[in-house]
Amino acid sequence: MATAVRPKLVVAYHSSSNPPFEIAEAARNLCDLTWVFDFTDPLLSPLLPLIRRLGTVVDTAGLSDAEVAARVVSC
Repeated sequence: MATAVRPKLVVAYHSSSNPPFEIAEAARNLCDLTWVFDFTDPLLSPLLPLIRRLGTVVDTAGLSDAEVAARVVSC
């Protein structure tokens, strides 16, 4: 039997975003998460181990918008 593909929600995460657990809980039964943020941001980098457990992660550090979009699409 084929398994249904879950929709993907891309979260452009920022220091002013809701807490990761809050976002993940809200999305839990609806979709898979792809987190997009700059790993070099000193406010966000400590969250990386946690966010990796909550979904796919895309690093934006040093990338153009087009490069970020290409990485998100390839996830």
